[in-house]
Amino acid sequence: MRIGRYYQLPGLGDYAIAGLKLLIVAAFIVLAWGLINKITKFDDHHALFEERNTAYALQRGGLVLGQAIALTSLISAKDDTWADLAWLLLRGVGILALLLGVRQLLPYLVPFDPEAGQTTVSVGLVHGAFYTASGLIIGAGLTGSAPSLATAIASMFVFTLLGLAVLAGAYLGNGMVRPYRLAERVRAGNLAAGLISSGFLVALGLVLHNAIAGEFTGWASGLIGFAVTALIALAVFYLLCVAVDRWVIENATLVDVVEGDHANAGAVIAVALVAIAIAISAIAI
Repeated sequence: MRIGRYYQLPGLGDYAIAGLKLLIVAAFIVLAWGLINKITKFDDHHALFEERNTAYALQRGGLVLGQAIALTSLISAKDDTWADLAWLLLRGVGILALLLGVRQLLPYLVPFDPEAGQTTVSVGLVHGAFYTASGLIIGAGLTGSAPSLATAIASMFVFTLLGLAVLAGAYLGNGMVRPYRLAERVRAGNLAAGLISSGFLVALGLVLHNAIAGEFTGWASGLIGFAVTALIALAVFYLLCVAVDRWVIENATLVDVVEGDHANAGAVIAVALVAIAIAISAIAI
């Protein structure tokens, strides 16, 4: 703990609480892994370790990463009492429930057949990115404070669901933009389309995290701020795609990258999208 310019060492109680928080996070990750193993219609161990299905590994890895990101917002809070651990447990259950809800939604957004082998790596990549972005959004909804417990719970669910809706809507909207047809190409196994879509999802998740996180200042201001940030983010991302198309990829266009399934170029575009999202998230307005 820092007091002015001096550093005060934490006490044993602080270390004990920190250790318990880490154990709780690990327990929730193990619980989620076990639950999914139970509810899947196939043998997860066989798919991951015997078939070595990269697509399914990307999907499961993204889920673990998204869960850890969401839980980080809880363990980073300055909880000074043992009673706060019970609240952490309750919110951890909420995070798990929301991510399992996302898992139910994903097959409708991006059809996925875990038994199709390596031909669906692009789909697994997008699923993993969607889980990661969802973790950013869910974690943001758990930050800050509100005037009352009821308001805190209501705002958490409203803004989290809005963020997830924007994420899903943006992905579906990208799929309708011609001549790219990213969603269609992802389902067909186009790795470049999968990389670009994944970069876009994570980038949008970062910006939406910034739009949602923080203190609750009122419904009107909160909803307006969320809407404005989301619209600006989408506009900037599309402008970035135009800039990359014209000035970065000199010997080809984005259409060429996607149609030719140039995975290396797709990876560069994905990184550029995440990089601009980090810059947008760092801007304090």
